Amino acid sequence: MTLPCPYNMPKSLKVLEGRNCRGELMQVVELTQHEADAVKIFQALGDPTRFRIVHMLLEREELGCAEIQGIFRLSAPGLSYHFRILQDCGLLVVRKEGQFHYFRLQRERLERLLLILSSKLV
Repeated sequence: MTLPCPYNMPKSLKVLEGRNCRGELMQVVELTQHEADAVKIFQALGDPTRFRIVHMLLEREELGCAEIQGIFRLSAPGLSYHFRILQDCGLLVVRKEGQFHYFRLQRERLERLLLILSSKLV
């Protein structure tokens, strides 16, 4: 994954040249796998509905799809869309029991991200 390169980047980052969608030459920064994973998580949490789902799952161990649907009043396809994004970035796991789906937060993944960020604050 690459991101646009701001002007004063640390020399330790790998800077590549590339072209944007208009064909203009620009510099981009190549991200490590951990950084790319963090970007996916932050993008997922940037949506208020997904942020609230994660917040609810921090308070409870597991929630059923019907419980979450009742709280958010979203259609099943709308809720499925949010669940899929949270699963794709590794924050959510699903357990199926018959026709019912139960969701659980991958706390270790979130804790690892927070640990990496907090180590940079010192």
